Amino acid sequence: MDANFADAKRRVDKSTGQTKAENINAIYQIGFACVFHATHNMTSYAEIKTLKAQVEHVLSLHTETRNSDAELTRVLCSVFHNNTNDLTRPAYDPVKIATSVERCRRKFNEDNRFLPTLESVARQRKMNMDEWRVALGYPTLDGHREPPSVKEQKRVHTYPSKTKRGIYYNAVETEYGLICDCPSYQFRHACKHIKLAEMEVMRASMTPLF
Repeated sequence: MDANFADAKRRVDKSTGQTKAENINAIYQIGFACVFHATHNMTSYAEIKTLKAQVEHVLSLHTETRNSDAELTRVLCSVFHNNTNDLTRPAYDPVKIATSVERCRRKFNEDNRFLPTLESVARQRKMNMDEWRVALGYPTLDGHREPPSVKEQKRVHTYPSKTKRGIYYNAVETEYGLICDCPSYQFRHACKHIKLAEMEVMRASMTPLF
């Protein structure tokens, strides 16, 4: 903070068209902003108390930690102990918390969050490579951009066009709901094919009473 304050003073002293009082006022405003920024950061770190929340915080900001549990543990200890002035916060022993950190990271990965960015790490952690590639925006090895778990859930309802002979439209079940490839759905996100498919899905889910 002292370095920032001194740098601000030098910049203000070089400015022209300001009185000495205006320069002093500008210096104090910049100094107050530096103090507020540092205090705000300490408050934010202090609010993140649970280990799971701390792991989530580090994984979201430091992408390199997604490829190494050792690096994740090192950064977490540095951020949430060494960089705060909270003497009541217990010191983290990297050796003791390594297993807990790995367990938290593994749970996030199971929910498809904070996945490793390196393919070699994904293979080492025995992840489904098609799921991993699609989650990171890459196509699967067979060229699809949907993981197998999504493709298996799909069910297609085909209906003939009433205005164009030989034309068929497909209402497809996905994990996000029904979608259709007809022009009406493309423009209005609603069509009669979706309604017909919804009725079929409802009938299929009904259990006979007798």
